Amino acid sequence: MTSTTVSALIIILALAIAGLATMLAIQAYRIGRIRSRVRRLEEMQTPEDQVHGPREERTTRHAPPDPPAISQANQRIDNNREQPVARHYRERVYGSYTEVSWQQDPWMSGQHYWDRMARVDRRIYTPYLPRDKDARILDAPCGFGRILYSIQRMGYRCLYGIDTDATALETARLHIGSYPLLWERDIFSHLGEQEAQGFDCIHSKDFVEHLTKDELLHFLDLIHASLRPGGTLIIQTVNGTSLFGARMLADDLTHEILLTPRSLRQALAVTGFEVVTIRGIVPAVIDILSLGRRIVWEACNLPLRLYITADGAVHWQQHRLDWVLEQRILVVGRKPCDCESEVVNPSPQ
Repeated sequence: MTSTTVSALIIILALAIAGLATMLAIQAYRIGRIRSRVRRLEEMQTPEDQVHGPREERTTRHAPPDPPAISQANQRIDNNREQPVARHYRERVYGSYTEVSWQQDPWMSGQHYWDRMARVDRRIYTPYLPRDKDARILDAPCGFGRILYSIQRMGYRCLYGIDTDATALETARLHIGSYPLLWERDIFSHLGEQEAQGFDCIHSKDFVEHLTKDELLHFLDLIHASLRPGGTLIIQTVNGTSLFGARMLADDLTHEILLTPRSLRQALAVTGFEVVTIRGIVPAVIDILSLGRRIVWEACNLPLRLYITADGAVHWQQHRLDWVLEQRILVVGRKPCDCESEVVNPSPQ
């Protein structure tokens, strides 16, 4: 081992220790604040309150119930049970999803942002996209068209997108022009009506977490039927193994499930796909700023991986999926060349 390698390992280890110490200091600060608040609340209470509770609660805790009030409350509960839900939550939330739930910052609509993200997407997707620039690629859903824009910049010519949001499709057309072809339709209906084995690659970003388990398997079945033998499926979604997985699940009211690398591998196997790779999306190095992010990421990620390996007490290869700790994961599957075109599992009724 050369001196340069040793020095690099020492620097990485020092950064990892510094990152871990910072996280512990932040956690200790938060615990201290909580303890100080509890202490202040205890000081505000009198000895009698500490034993019997606040005076207001003591006067009402053992008060006899009012029979008319109880009967009225029970009647309201029965009435609410009999009334059906007026509208499904998806209908209400998706009706104004772009305006309320997905408000883009002004700088995200600038050309500089789109060009920068195209460079990032090139680093992420190039190893998994078809080599043929005339391959038929579908982005479902395409949203604002950012991924289609990035793939278009890579030289691909037969691109398609589908989404139910008319506002998002209008933004997509402003950036990518009249081609690729964009459809404003429901994804499930459109894939079900498409000619079987019509696409070489289907990409889906930030979509599967919005589905139920039954809908996820049905969606993968439709993709399986829409791909040509040997075609590629690329999925990007939030990572349930990440430290921030619960926050990312709760950040959007329409999120239904939180998947991990293991559960995604299971879903692909059930629907007839061969798993090509499952990996975390790390900060792509395209300039000095992104290089700094990558260094910090490496420093913070190393202690967590060491902990998982030590806690598992088995060979690291058996834990390589548990090592995927990034907030977002990329899943690539391939349709076997000797499979049939029919959907493996029909849609649940």
